[in-house]
Amino acid sequence: MASLDSQDIDPAVESRVRSLQTEISKQFNLLIMDVTFLQAARQPQTLQTRQQQMTQRLQMLLSYCEAILSLDKVDKGDKGDKGD
Repeated sequence: MASLDSQDIDPAVESRVRSLQTEISKQFNLLIMDVTFLQAARQPQTLQTRQQQMTQRLQMLLSYCEAILSLDKVDKGDKGDKGD
């Protein structure tokens, strides 16, 4: 995993990444709760509901990660345009 100084990142992009990181952290904590509730579930319907919630949460986490990656592409693209 590469590390960047905050000087290497556009302030607007850095702010957006921090916001997304906060949401990722929240979703991970909720996912942990989902797993706990899934383990406690006894009824088939409850198990199915919990699994669906976990699937949705994982999809959301994936979308946050994709958003961060797309910001990286935009940030690199902006820097390349400034040099022309």
